[in-house]
Amino acid sequence: MKVSIIKPRWVVRGFHPDGSPEIQEDVAVAFSDGMICEIAPLDKINQKYANSKINYHNEHILTPGFVNSHHHLGLTPFQLGAPDLPLEIWFAARLGMRSTNIYLDTLFSAFEMLSSGVTTVQHIQGWAAGDLENVYKSSKDVLRAYSDIGMRVSYCYALREQNKFVYEDDDIFCAALPEQIGKALSLNLAEHRVELEDYIQLFEHLFNDNQSKIARVQLAPANLHWMTDKGLLTLKEVSKNSMFRCICTF
Repeated sequence: MKVSIIKPRWVVRGFHPDGSPEIQEDVAVAFSDGMICEIAPLDKINQKYANSKINYHNEHILTPGFVNSHHHLGLTPFQLGAPDLPLEIWFAARLGMRSTNIYLDTLFSAFEMLSSGVTTVQHIQGWAAGDLENVYKSSKDVLRAYSDIGMRVSYCYALREQNKFVYEDDDIFCAALPEQIGKALSLNLAEHRVELEDYIQLFEHLFNDNQSKIARVQLAPANLHWMTDKGLLTLKEVSKNSMFRCICTF
């Protein structure tokens, strides 16, 4: 077993019951194959792992990996051409965003997170276009990216059933627009619609296909006003009556 040693100035071990950090000085960390073997004073570590290389970082602090508890994508909507605006207007601006390769986009976001100390992420995907097969492929590409880079992920595809553009029925809103705009928007919304039955099937496929020890697949109602009562109750029952657990993003 090849063991490496890192010797920072400080090591954050965790937090005390009162919320204050547990910080140790003059200790080293021995690790192998991504797992910590021991945290102890340097002389003890050096004796136990005598042939291991020591990496000194005398002005640095070593902390546990951070958790990004709400994440969507890599390149931001602003980078892809949608200005930062109030939510409802921002939705309209997003229609003109450039498309990206979802696998490469997820890798890009993982690079950024890892470089800032984030090692675990809650990835909430949405807006994939096409039928169930296309959405399934897109979801698999996201999970594949995290698997390839070795990052822990809790993944969910956010379900939106209604009121996708404004706070009223999609068909009623589209019908109130000028005919050409209304038809175009209606087609766009239909292209991004995942029916409740398909969503349950998508979740079960992703859950059963996922063999990664560092990935978990979750249920996710996107928000209260984007869900029907039937949809919320269905997800509740799927979560309650099986081994699955639902994570809500609202």
